[in-house]
Amino acid sequence: MKYQKTSSKILLILLAIGITLGIYIQVRARQSHIQVTPQQDIVSYLEERYKQQNVPVVSITVLNQAPLSLEILFQSGGEKRGTPDDPINFHLVEREVILAQQKGYVIESFTIITLNKFGEQAAKVHIPVHTEYMILDNPPAKISDSITKNLVSQKINPHGMTIENMNVSSFDGIQTLSIQLSTSSFDEAKQTIPIFIDSLRSWIKGTNALGAQIQVLQVQLRDEKGNILLNYMSDSQLRSENWWNADNFPFEWGEGPPTIATP
Repeated sequence: MKYQKTSSKILLILLAIGITLGIYIQVRARQSHIQVTPQQDIVSYLEERYKQQNVPVVSITVLNQAPLSLEILFQSGGEKRGTPDDPINFHLVEREVILAQQKGYVIESFTIITLNKFGEQAAKVHIPVHTEYMILDNPPAKISDSITKNLVSQKINPHGMTIENMNVSSFDGIQTLSIQLSTSSFDEAKQTIPIFIDSLRSWIKGTNALGAQIQVLQVQLRDEKGNILLNYMSDSQLRSENWWNADNFPFEWGEGPPTIATP
């Protein structure tokens, strides 16, 4: 009887060790899958992402493997001063590098070199990747882009400007709200455009509470001749904003980018 009890205890101990080892192996396998994504794949991954969004990236180079550091050449259509699309495209370059961490690419820093229309270096920015203050893991939208657009259009107030076009588009479940405005009063628009952008906070917050997932906002303002006065982008996931403004249309944002709540 003693021998049988001892044997039973040994079997139980071995069984417990086996279960523990199996769980450990599974956990390590999951961690390995998340953290040990082949870093050499980052170039092809980003190239495909930029291609899908028509972002004018010329090349991506791995400067260092561990820690991972990249250099990205970004094409501008401008000569000395950037074009109205540059801040939008620049932001999309930055956004995809940062969101790549969700796919297992641990990038410590990256450098964006902007080339002018002649292929010459116009600007160079080194960006360390810090995601601790960002909200990257957002669930996908629960309602369609068309429903989201209808909900926003019911609330929006252009403050004397004219809404020429409004669109909602999705990429990986995250929605972008794009609004094109025009104005016949140059001086009035200088005063009202900051108010308009600020008022988007409550409109987007309320729409997201109904199942939308608007995290990126684009606002473009043109004068009555079609000249771009302002091209603005705000990204609540990255908690950042970028814009281009015409020389004769000063734009200042004193309170920071709108905070867009997630339901």
